[in-house]
Amino acid sequence: MSIIKTEKLSKTYGSGQTLVEALKNIDLQIDEGDFVAVMGPSGSGKSTLLHLLGALENPSSGSIELQGKRFSNLSDRQLTGLRRFNIGFVFQFFNMLPILTVEENILMPIIIANKNQKHYRKKLDELLKMVGLEARRNHFIDQVSGGEQQRAAIARALITEPTVILADEPTGNLDSANSLQVLNLLKQSAQNFKQTVVMVTHDAKAAAFAERLILLKDGKFVLKEDLKHVPDKAKRIMNILSKLHM
Repeated sequence: MSIIKTEKLSKTYGSGQTLVEALKNIDLQIDEGDFVAVMGPSGSGKSTLLHLLGALENPSSGSIELQGKRFSNLSDRQLTGLRRFNIGFVFQFFNMLPILTVEENILMPIIIANKNQKHYRKKLDELLKMVGLEARRNHFIDQVSGGEQQRAAIARALITEPTVILADEPTGNLDSANSLQVLNLLKQSAQNFKQTVVMVTHDAKAAAFAERLILLKDGKFVLKEDLKHVPDKAKRIMNILSKLHM
């Protein structure tokens, strides 16, 4: 079942001599439970694509659909609801509020939406166990490590049980041990909860956790590859990147 679909998706910034074509006529289809890694050199359009898929920016032309709902047909209020409850965001910078505890930060999407927190308590307990933060739930954010903050960010992205998780360089500020934990959590979300994960990364080892690879260069797709049955994904990805001079 197709969860995300784009047709001739384009995004430009500026005008005249300052015009930048960040994305050019992107056609993409991502199915339920897919874990997709998006790679490419700096300025290739990776983060722009993620922002468009997350309804954080509007395309210059073309269309985006999430579960059959075309973004251009939705009101601002409907798009806000889509972002809050259908899409979970995980960024390189954790965007946690230091005046709140780990538990309160995870519940932030629920608090902002003015939902009854009691209905999400069971889910909160499950997520704290899943990300290994049960003993840290009442600690303030500045009392836990960077790796623990990123795991809390993943729990926050999952608290509303979104259809899609969009991760932008989620391991960029982490050491190898914490990166491994974060990537395993994202993979677990795709496999166990049938959530679709789209992850932007520059790291071949991180991309090897995905089942599909998409490469962008100069705002265009230059490769789409299925990694499901590749025995050494990281080696395969490194070979592809070297051949394409990325």
